[in-house]
Amino acid sequence: MENKNELIVGLAVGSNSVGWAVVEMNGERLEKIHGIGSRIIPMGPELKEYEEGKRITKNATRRQKRSMRRNNQRYKLRRANLIEVLKLIDARPEGLGEVAKPDVLVVTPVQVYGLRALAVQDPVSLQELGRILYHMNQRRGYKDIGDLMDEQDGAAPAEAKDDGKTIEKVVVEAVEVDDEKAKKVKYLVRLADGREGTCTLDVIKTMIGTEQELEITTKETKGGTKHEFRLAVKTDWRKGMESINAAINESGLTPAQFFHQQLKADPHYRIKERIVLRDTFKAEFDRIWARQLAANTALKDSALRDRVVKALIPNNLVEQTKWLKKDLGSFIRDYVIYYQRPLKSQAKDKGLCRFETRKPVMPVSSPTYQLFRIWQQVNNIRLIDRYTKEQDLAASERMAVVQHLLEHNEMKADNLLKEIGRKGEPFENNLRSNLPGHQTLAKLRPALKKTALWEQLMKDAAVVKGQEATLLFRIWHILYSVPLEADRVDSLKKIEGIPADVIEGLAKVRFERKHGAVSSRAASRILPLMVCGDAYAWANVHPKDQARIERMLNGEVDEGIRDEVRSWFMNLTSTDLFQGLAYWKASSLIYGDHRAAVAKPFNKPEEIQTLSRGFLRNPVVEQVVNETLMLMRDIWST
Repeated sequence: MENKNELIVGLAVGSNSVGWAVVEMNGERLEKIHGIGSRIIPMGPELKEYEEGKRITKNATRRQKRSMRRNNQRYKLRRANLIEVLKLIDARPEGLGEVAKPDVLVVTPVQVYGLRALAVQDPVSLQELGRILYHMNQRRGYKDIGDLMDEQDGAAPAEAKDDGKTIEKVVVEAVEVDDEKAKKVKYLVRLADGREGTCTLDVIKTMIGTEQELEITTKETKGGTKHEFRLAVKTDWRKGMESINAAINESGLTPAQFFHQQLKADPHYRIKERIVLRDTFKAEFDRIWARQLAANTALKDSALRDRVVKALIPNNLVEQTKWLKKDLGSFIRDYVIYYQRPLKSQAKDKGLCRFETRKPVMPVSSPTYQLFRIWQQVNNIRLIDRYTKEQDLAASERMAVVQHLLEHNEMKADNLLKEIGRKGEPFENNLRSNLPGHQTLAKLRPALKKTALWEQLMKDAAVVKGQEATLLFRIWHILYSVPLEADRVDSLKKIEGIPADVIEGLAKVRFERKHGAVSSRAASRILPLMVCGDAYAWANVHPKDQARIERMLNGEVDEGIRDEVRSWFMNLTSTDLFQGLAYWKASSLIYGDHRAAVAKPFNKPEEIQTLSRGFLRNPVVEQVVNETLMLMRDIWST
C-alpha cells in the first residue's frame, strides 16, 4: 500500500536560536517525529540591543572607532592646510604646530583667549593672528548637519513615533487654576496663538508673558481637541549647549571674550565641555578678520590670495576658480578652518520597486506615499454584522474616512461607525488597531495650521494625479532633502505665501528616513484605481492601463492578464466601475502578479550557500538567515 504520509519541516526562527523539527503527518494526525532540536546562534552583547529594537549592529563599536580615526585624520589635514596658509602670509609663529621643547613656555588658555578677545577691537601682529587662527581651528564649534542631530539626541528619525507630541517655542499668555482638589493642582494655560490646555507643573505660573520651549501633547476627543503642556525633555549635552549659547548671546560678547572673563574669574573653568554653535565662532572670525584687515592692508592683496589658493588647490581648476573670486578671509574661514564635508548620499542603499524594477522605492513621508497608504488601508476595511457576514464600505463612507485621516493624526477603530454616519448600528469591524492619518500633514500642522496656506495644503494632500506639482510636495521635498537648517530657511523663503514668522519653526521639522515598498511611479499608476467616489476620474488612469482595461472589457487576448485576474473583474462592465479596488487587485491588474518574485528552487543540499558578508545591512539578521540556511542544508543532507 502506498504511503501517503508527508514529511514536514518546521522552523522557529528567533534572534539567537533556530528551533527545528521534522515530522511525518497523515492528514491531521502525527505519525512520527523524525528529528527535533535547536541551533544556538553565538552572539555578543549586541543581541540585547537588537531584541530591544535599537539600531545597533555588531559593527557599531568598530565603526565608532573608525569614525574617530577619520575625524582625527581630517583635523590633521585642516591643520596642515592652515599651517601652509600661515607660512604663505608670513603669520606662522615659531614652533607652531610642532612638539613643544622643554625650554619653551606653553601658552596658557587665559593668554590665548585674551589674545582673541583683544583682536576683536585692537590690531595684533601677523604672528599673533596666526596663533588665533590656529586656536580657532582646534575649537570649531557644533554644527547641525541634518539627521545626525536627532541621533545625537538619542532617537534616530526612523525610530520617532508620531504620538501627538511636539516641542515648540511658545509664549505663555495666561495661567489660572483649573482644578486644585486633584492630587496635583491642574492649571489652565492659554498661549499667545490662542491654544488652550492643561498643565500640572507649578513652575508654569512663573512663565506668564515669556517665551518657553514646551512639549505639547495634542489629543482628539469627543469634546474636541485638547492640549497638555509639559517641560521639554532634553539630553544633558543639549541642555548644556543651549545654556552656554544663551549666556554668550545675553552677554553681547564674542565666545573668546566670554570665556576670557570666565577664566580670569576661575582659572580651572573647563571650556572643552562647553558646546558653542559654529555660527557663533564664525561670527567671531568675521569680526577679528575685519579688524585686522583694517590694520594690515597686505591681507587685501589679491596676489597673496591667488598664491594661497593655488598652493592649497593646485589641480582642481574648477574649485580653484571658485575661490579665486573670493577674498582671502572667506577662503581661510570656509575652505580651511570651517569646511564641513557634506553627508554621504545613501541613495545607492535604497531598495528597488517590485513593479518598476529600475525605480527606487519612495520615502514613506512623501505625500504621494501617504495618500497611497491611506487609500490602501481604507479599502481593506470591512463591516461585520451579527451573523459574521462582511461587507465593504460604500464609496461615500470611504471618502469620509479618508477625509478624517487627512485632517487628524489617526482614527480610532471604535469611532469608525461614527465617522461614516452609521453610529448605533450593530456592526463590528476588522480593524485591529487605530488607523494612522496623513503623517506628513501631522508634522506640518503645528507650524502651518494657523496660516492661510493650510487649506491649500489639505487640498494638495488629496490630489491623485500630479502630486509632485503641488505646494505640499514642494515644502515636503525641501524639508526631506535639505539637511542644513539654514539652507532650509533660505529655500522656504522662496515659496510665496509662507509667513516669515513660521519659517524658522517649519525649518526644524524632520521626517523619518524609512522607505515604502513601491516607487513613486508605481504608486501613481496604482492609486487612480484605488480611489473612489469624487476622487475617482478615468482621465487619471495611465493611458497604458486604460488600454489594458478596455481590452479586458472587450474580451480581447492579453498575455499580461492572467485568467485568475480576469475572473476578479468579470462583473465590471464599464470603465467607471474600476474604482475603489484593493491594492492587490489594482496592482495585479496593472503589473500582473503583485506578490514578490519566487526564487529558483534548490535541487540538492550542496546548492544552499550562505549570504555573502554585507549582503544585508543588519549583521544580526544576516547571521540568523545564514544559520537557518545551513540548518536546512544539514536537515536535507541527513
